Amino acid sequence: MPKLKYLQHIDSLRALAVLLVLAFHLDISFFKGGFIGVDVFFVISGFLITRNITHEYKTTHNFSFSRFYYRRVKRLLPSYFLTSVFVFVLGILILSPSDFIGLIDSIFAGSIALSNFYFLGESGYFDTAAKLKPMLHAWSLSVEEQYYFIWPMALLLILKGFRKFKIHNIIIVLLIVAFAGTFYVNAYGVSENILQFFSSHKESTTDVQSLLFFMLPFRIYEFLIGALVVFVPEIRLKSEKMKGLIIVLGLLLVVVPGIVFDDKLKFLSVLNIIPCLGISLLIVAPQSKYFNWFFYNNMLRHIGNASYTIYLFHWPIIVYYKHLYDQPLNFFSGLILFLLSIGISLVVYKYYETPFRHRKFKSITLEYAKMGFLFVFFILSSYFVKKDVTANEGWLWRLDDKNLELIEEIGVPLKYHYTNWGGAYYQFNREIESNQNPKKNVDMVWLGDSHSGHFAYGLDSIMVKKHGMKVHISYVSCFVLPDVVSTNDKCIIDADSVLNAKIKQLNDNPNAPLVLSYYWRFRLLSTCEIEDQKTGKMIEPAKLNITEAHQLLCEKIEKFRDILGKDRKIIIIGESPVRDESLNYIEKLLKPSYLSIISPVSNLFEEEQTAIAINNFMKNYFRDLDNFYFLNPSEPFCEDGKCNSQVGNKIYFSDANHFSKVGSLRVVEYLEDDFLQIIAAGTKE
Repeated sequence: MPKLKYLQHIDSLRALAVLLVLAFHLDISFFKGGFIGVDVFFVISGFLITRNITHEYKTTHNFSFSRFYYRRVKRLLPSYFLTSVFVFVLGILILSPSDFIGLIDSIFAGSIALSNFYFLGESGYFDTAAKLKPMLHAWSLSVEEQYYFIWPMALLLILKGFRKFKIHNIIIVLLIVAFAGTFYVNAYGVSENILQFFSSHKESTTDVQSLLFFMLPFRIYEFLIGALVVFVPEIRLKSEKMKGLIIVLGLLLVVVPGIVFDDKLKFLSVLNIIPCLGISLLIVAPQSKYFNWFFYNNMLRHIGNASYTIYLFHWPIIVYYKHLYDQPLNFFSGLILFLLSIGISLVVYKYYETPFRHRKFKSITLEYAKMGFLFVFFILSSYFVKKDVTANEGWLWRLDDKNLELIEEIGVPLKYHYTNWGGAYYQFNREIESNQNPKKNVDMVWLGDSHSGHFAYGLDSIMVKKHGMKVHISYVSCFVLPDVVSTNDKCIIDADSVLNAKIKQLNDNPNAPLVLSYYWRFRLLSTCEIEDQKTGKMIEPAKLNITEAHQLLCEKIEKFRDILGKDRKIIIIGESPVRDESLNYIEKLLKPSYLSIISPVSNLFEEEQTAIAINNFMKNYFRDLDNFYFLNPSEPFCEDGKCNSQVGNKIYFSDANHFSKVGSLRVVEYLEDDFLQIIAAGTKE
């Protein structure tokens, strides 16, 4: 089979893609949309794979699947295997037991090309927790590998079975269908059952944005754009200026989204078509002498050749730095990590990856056997290591006596948050009552998000078991307030229906106070629009100054008086204390103790000024309003701007911003007398 012409300019395009991703992962704010580099890679991959398959079939009238998959395994597996070993060894030295178990799970998922499924169930790509997962970036490799299983067979079927049709027309139809599917899900979402199916924890639900981000069906149109480019006729132009303009347009379509896109952009999965079209234009654009500095730049070509290796190694290096130092990247740390990522990757590419790819046995049978053995060895070794690490609770032998004493107190650290947060094992919309003293009427009706849910354990222990009350508690990922519309993807229910059901329940229980408890700052400034009473227009509070946003929020809370009547008691639970750190406090405590030399752990943390501001505003706003009561959940933990995460072995938080069962109990005990007095009191004068 005659060889295809090597397209040198593709190396520079790969370099552009990986540098965008690297800039994004280094938290360079100017390239907040650098994640589109992955979309660029998908287009290039779709182009190259389709080009190779089509060339082989047209020149030999046949296609060897064994040779195709052998080349893919030989290209991808050796460096991925080395990266996994690198990440595994550092994980032994650095990670807490639960993080280490998560790492091993993700390595195994990657070995069988299911990383995207694994991380979809764990958390969203843009979530803070995701930024500390060393193998998170392997999701895109799994998407590519899944594409490799589907597209060669589909393309061969098209080439053989649809000879009467032009191939590019069939690809266009497939592309339109795939893009329409992505648009539909982006616009209208999917059922809660589907999202719950992909979630690893019954206490949480996968969001639509993550589904669109991680799953092949919503990425397939990007590969198909690359496939379509194979059949675009060569563009012949004599004018150097026109050639240059085409390249400039292509670069703008790629680079501008890398600068202006972000994770909050509506229809992000649809708008990703823009950089995909840009890179397609650069693939087919006629070369211009004005851009030889870009397409034939030796440094860029070296980076492009090693782009796969750079992609593999850069993310673990960044993540382990964050695990060690738990602080935002600055210019100097970012520069060091950039140089380290490029340097290590180039060395690996030159002295490991390239020799491995070019060293062959004389017999093709032995070559297949070699790659098959490595592939099977990787899967089996990662499986048995995963099994042993899980069975031994994250290899506790790595910890010292102090760590082990803490584990004895709190139990197995695996998934600590999901088993120890204050709302663990309490359904999101249910009544908590004593089996020994069942009651018909509800004494308290709680409404909120997870910052309502984390009070469940304390309410059950104090208000229900101790005082014989009946409490109804709701927590949903929506801002359920009058004239407020949630805009986050995790709000997958009809918020108006929830509000109406809550109003009906309150009308059926005329003596029960309504208790509102939210992660107020997050909901107000990130996930909602609020109707302006004067103009009737929807306003994004994040675009107002902070005082105006607080005022607007309190006005909507006050509107409950019009809905429920002036005699209804309404309790506003203020902002809970937040330990605003990327690394979970419990994971810090359970790391190998020698790491405290690099990054000491303090049980104290600064109370957020924004939390203080909203609590003070709400306290002052509702102070003189009849039957409105403001209670501050920070008071049991914070004093003079300092908050306490732990006393002895009692840890008050299950993650950065949720109370553990112990914390839930402490805050409800602190507010116990307030609750009892409000429930028993008459109308406030």
